[in-house]
Amino acid sequence: MAEAWKPKSFSYGESGVDVHVEAEASRTLYEYSQLTSKNRLGRLGEITTLHDDFRGVRYSDVGELPAGTVTYEFADGAGSKPEIARIAGNLRTIYTDLAEASGADAACRGYEPVHLVVHVKVNTLGQDNDRLRQIQELAAGSVDATARLGISISNGELAQDNTMGSLDQFRFELAGMMTGYSHESRLVDSSKIKPGEPLVGFLEPGFRTNGHSLVRDILEYYYGPDWGEEIFMGQRLADLVLRPSEVYTPALVDMTGGYDLRRPALAEFDGAVNISGGGIPEKLGSLLKASGCGAIIDNPFQPPTPMDLVQRLGMVPDKEAYNTLCMGTGLIVVTSDPDSVIEVGKKHGLTGKEIGSVTDEPVIWIKNRGAVQDQKWLEFPVAA
Repeated sequence: MAEAWKPKSFSYGESGVDVHVEAEASRTLYEYSQLTSKNRLGRLGEITTLHDDFRGVRYSDVGELPAGTVTYEFADGAGSKPEIARIAGNLRTIYTDLAEASGADAACRGYEPVHLVVHVKVNTLGQDNDRLRQIQELAAGSVDATARLGISISNGELAQDNTMGSLDQFRFELAGMMTGYSHESRLVDSSKIKPGEPLVGFLEPGFRTNGHSLVRDILEYYYGPDWGEEIFMGQRLADLVLRPSEVYTPALVDMTGGYDLRRPALAEFDGAVNISGGGIPEKLGSLLKASGCGAIIDNPFQPPTPMDLVQRLGMVPDKEAYNTLCMGTGLIVVTSDPDSVIEVGKKHGLTGKEIGSVTDEPVIWIKNRGAVQDQKWLEFPVAA
């Protein structure tokens, strides 16, 4: 005879969600987000707070902006890089990747990033305060990152989702939406790109936010679940893969001048693209599509050594590597004034050089710097 069905009492806490711990975590995130407000004091985006909590009502006075001022929102995330942060045991730098992912996208189009709205999703905060340390470390990193970009965190949301892997380990995802301002006269119109214009590339010594799922698969296959502890070039592999993205946003804003017409533009460009997920072919191809042009990159950067290691271990074909990883280039600027663009980057500690030029054929040719060297040149069509 089948055993009689017995009712069971369930609780939200047993499912991994404790609303009291979540409230404390939200309070921590809010207190650190308040520290970012100083980045916009006396400037567009200075925050006035009405409701004093992480999701509370805050606003900025934009009533005196001149006619022709425009605004736009740019959404992005840190991809699967938070898992690298967990493996490395370092949540302090991941906010730089999030802020730069959306900030550079905005600045490439002529906008000056001002406010970041953040969404933090975790698998569980547990039923005690043990995991508040990770939340505090994550939040502290937001202060460093926003100061580098000159932005503030204007709002946020914290959620718990017990479907994000085992509740025995703290896992999280990070996404956000950046608000940027510009003037119509300073918006970057990529349809104006012309054959013959130089391409300036800026060095990216790390993995940026590209291809981390592939990177983890390869390294775990060769070194096992503790791959992050392997030493390469005198550092743990986890630390090398976690290296925060180069920050290009302030240099791009200096080039365009941002929203304030009283601020001079230091360099002109007809297009710029942040090489995030999809690599050079997808990102540069998307930029060139409006003009019907292509490009030849005959002087690319050499991919960083840890990236070379990953490609060799995984026997990743060069073409796939360029479609997945940034391969040493984090930003490409299309400009008729490459010297000025490189000089502005230099003032921000960035390494730039001419890497190629625009062509009239809708194809991107890249001189191969991949690890396999199965072809001297790689061909990527620009999608129609």
